[in-house]
Amino acid sequence: MFSIEEINNAINGTILYNNKKNIDTISINSNDIKNNALFIPILGEKHDGHEFILDAIKNDCNAVLIASNHTQMDKLIKTCFDNNISAIEVGDTLQALQELAHYNRIKNKDTKVIAITGSNGKTSTKDLIYDTLKYDYNVLKTEGNLNNHIGLPLTLLKLNKHDICILEMGMNHFGEIEKLSNIAEPDIAIITNIGTAHIGILGSKDNILKAKMEITSGLKENGLLFINNDDEYLNGVGLSSNYTTFKYGLTDSIKKFNKVGEYPINIALAYEISKVFNIKLNKFKKYLKLHKTPKMRMEKIKIKNNIIINDCYNANYDSMKSGIENIIKNYGKKNYHLLLYLGDMLELGEWSPYYHKEIGKLINKNNIDVLYVSGNDVKYVLDEVSNSNIIKKQFKLSDNNSNIINDIINQMNNKKKNIVYFKASRGIGLEKIVDELLLKLSDNDK
Repeated sequence: MFSIEEINNAINGTILYNNKKNIDTISINSNDIKNNALFIPILGEKHDGHEFILDAIKNDCNAVLIASNHTQMDKLIKTCFDNNISAIEVGDTLQALQELAHYNRIKNKDTKVIAITGSNGKTSTKDLIYDTLKYDYNVLKTEGNLNNHIGLPLTLLKLNKHDICILEMGMNHFGEIEKLSNIAEPDIAIITNIGTAHIGILGSKDNILKAKMEITSGLKENGLLFINNDDEYLNGVGLSSNYTTFKYGLTDSIKKFNKVGEYPINIALAYEISKVFNIKLNKFKKYLKLHKTPKMRMEKIKIKNNIIINDCYNANYDSMKSGIENIIKNYGKKNYHLLLYLGDMLELGEWSPYYHKEIGKLINKNNIDVLYVSGNDVKYVLDEVSNSNIIKKQFKLSDNNSNIINDIINQMNNKKKNIVYFKASRGIGLEKIVDELLLKLSDNDK
């Protein structure tokens, strides 16, 4: 709970009108006003949040922020006064959101904040750690992938005497994770890996490493930095006198777990984090069995003898390579008919042809039965697949994909056991094919 005066002091604003009502929640969406809300209008690429202040008032917000340079300042102040809505003037509403989030982090100084970044696996790592801590502690986590300069502050503003807060930190450019880390002041920082995500912007993996290491900027003195020692870029990271560096990897300890899953490195990390919070091995194993894979992240759907794996949440070279290798390793030796459906890996810039060709080379030397592709740069994948044992099919996605679905089902009907793996960047929309395929298979099963 915040008072108007408290909010004003935290963001260095000017109170224009004070209705003396307290604030329990913060919103940047005028249609999502709950429980004594403060509405913060953000200037976006398409809309100015100030345009929706009246909507927020109609939906019963208690207070609003107004940018000092806004052209409708006088009109907005009068609207707030007429409706008994507190109004605070600030220089920049986004900065105010971030400052208020940092204030709430300091206000909840006893909460242990875990910050996670990396080229791949941020969300799956966050969810796994959450599921192995939530039974013993009051834990708050980033919802979905709200991991940027707006989403992370919104999560921190929900802090209310939680024991632990788990935050994702995403980035596209230098300086972004540094800002997020300084807002959150984590006790524990994690870097999952250094991959190719955003290499089209940052130019090299060395630069990606530098950007990810920004997570230590706000790391508390005597905090912990966990880095993946199996990553060739992270295993060379040196020690620091300001925090303790802990290097985790796929050691013999992973053999302790019955459920290894598609990404055992995440389990190794989650186990090390659980030890920090004094969770015993037998409890960790129990919690691990209760963990469920999030939607569209190696999501496994079984239909009779067939397995459909929806891994369409996003894709870059490292995650696509890892996904394909896991499919081959886990199902290739079990007499499954292996079908891959791949779409473009986006945001690779000038590196796109190279990394798509690398995926093609990987497929070409393995026992894949059918390769489906959709997109533009997947043509480079096809260029590298000369293995005559692999059936290659290219389709253009449309509103009606019945021809694609029928072709996949015809291929599946040739064998008793099939594994169909879908992977692409989210912008390709490959998850639509997954949904249509599952619907058709379910109809056929009736």
